[in-house]
Amino acid sequence: MDQQERIKDLRAEVIDLVRTKNYDRALEVLFVLRALVPDDLQVSASIQQIKSFLVTRLARQLGGLDSVAPPIPASAARTPEALVVARLVDGIATIDDLCRASPFGQLQTLKILHALYRSALSATRDYHELGEDLPQPTPSTIAMSATPAPDAVAQPAATPAPAPTRAPAEPTASEGSGFDFNATFQRGLSAYIQRRYDEAREALEQCLREQPLNRQVETMLQRVRAESERDK
Repeated sequence: MDQQERIKDLRAEVIDLVRTKNYDRALEVLFVLRALVPDDLQVSASIQQIKSFLVTRLARQLGGLDSVAPPIPASAARTPEALVVARLVDGIATIDDLCRASPFGQLQTLKILHALYRSALSATRDYHELGEDLPQPTPSTIAMSATPAPDAVAQPAATPAPAPTRAPAEPTASEGSGFDFNATFQRGLSAYIQRRYDEAREALEQCLREQPLNRQVETMLQRVRAESERDK
């Protein structure tokens, strides 16, 4: 399959995913598509539209961005990312404060919080209806439904553009180095959670050397350095 055929198939997949309201998966496919056609404004507009919808819906389900984040339920699943966000919950910070302080970006932080509070949210009456009154992206409203500009489809990306606020979805390695970015990043998170700051800093600095423009790693590294200084 040549690149133009793949781009066409990815566009069609996005339309189908939006039609079935599988917005999270549609967003993942859109990021792949943007890597292939980084100058396509329709793709970028579709990403922003779906992200905005997901952020608004999650925020509503969590009680609003200005609501104070409640204590994390004891039964909540504790992934390394969840533990990082959970450490920010202090009974004073709002949901918006947590999003700003988190190294994972607004949408991903809201998803993590939603997972942490899921059991409590599910017990809330009308929880499943929260956010359902929002205008939902549909195949007829997202920019992807328009006919793509010929130039935008024909020109491949010279270098794939990563999602700006998320670590890569799969391990990335430098050519011939065998460097496992995700494993190293997870090791840094785990060390940070256990307050082994030297180990966390070493792992995150390795990640930053491999991906110097990765804002998630840079933010996490700044937090590690700050907390390490406070604990001295």
